[in-house]
Amino acid sequence: MRWPFKVVNSNGKPQVEVKYYSKTKQFTSEEISSMVLLEMRRTAEAYLGEKVPHAVVAVPACFNGSQRRATIDAGKIAGLNVMHIVSEPMAAALAYGLHKGIDSQRNVFIFDVPVISIRNEKFEAKAVGGDFDSRLVNYCVETFKQVYGRINLTTNARAISRLRKACETAKRTLSLHELTNIDVESLCGDIDFSLSISRCQFEQLCSDPFNRLLAIVNQTLSNAKSDKADVHEALLVDGSTLVLRVQYLLQDVFSRSKFIGLINPDEAATCDAAFLASNMVEKQSLQILEATPLSINLALARGKLVNLIERSMNVPTKKTVTPITSLDNQRDMLIRVYGGGR
Repeated sequence: MRWPFKVVNSNGKPQVEVKYYSKTKQFTSEEISSMVLLEMRRTAEAYLGEKVPHAVVAVPACFNGSQRRATIDAGKIAGLNVMHIVSEPMAAALAYGLHKGIDSQRNVFIFDVPVISIRNEKFEAKAVGGDFDSRLVNYCVETFKQVYGRINLTTNARAISRLRKACETAKRTLSLHELTNIDVESLCGDIDFSLSISRCQFEQLCSDPFNRLLAIVNQTLSNAKSDKADVHEALLVDGSTLVLRVQYLLQDVFSRSKFIGLINPDEAATCDAAFLASNMVEKQSLQILEATPLSINLALARGKLVNLIERSMNVPTKKTVTPITSLDNQRDMLIRVYGGGR
């Protein structure tokens, strides 16, 4: 994936390097997130006509404790008291339940595009919403290179950024039309770029990500010890699920009667976060049971690892472990807490 920015190592921590008011600046992830939250806070204050000091924030389900704490830190930088962190799939499910007025138990399959593979402590993005955009960007870059020879767009961050926006628009347009154009004026210098692409071409370019998404759906059902017959509805969350091929893949797994979509997938989590904030302020009786994205393990003496909380267990929860000392009359014990095993 080509990013219009650099990721650099700053004292052992990743930082994003960008051009900011004609100057090269480096920002941490918390600082960048705080800029987004600050803009959202200002927008809310302008609309409501009053100060907004508190917030409920929805984050990806894969966020661990450190990432959630970093989100809270980002809120503080933006002048917000983050009252609660909720996972996006949970937020989407609750938003759907509120919208439909469901008052009985339902099994809802939440489908979000990002797919992460973890193997031997290596995290690899296998398929994300931006994967579809990147396939289009790469195709456009290669087409541009074939026409204009020596010009390499990959070294032009501004050109890649503008091209990516045009490709994202084209991806959404292809959900409604069989054919569209990717047009960028003055993409590189005085060169205008225009490329016609069909839905069939787009689906061929993205065949690998589509296949990986289908495999992860089946694996998720297996991990949940559930069959597709146990699922009442399949719910689309990420905006990239508006891609028709993604919808067809889900319809192949679940029947059409179970396949549903939100009114606005991009705003589903936001609606629920607002509801949760109201629930907390008004002290209503709604109880949200999140699930742990990682198992929680304890490392005791001599490297022994004890599983404390299993992955996908509902929280809050409580479990007691009684460790055994390795020496007589031992008064202290070092216990390390690890998160792992998705």
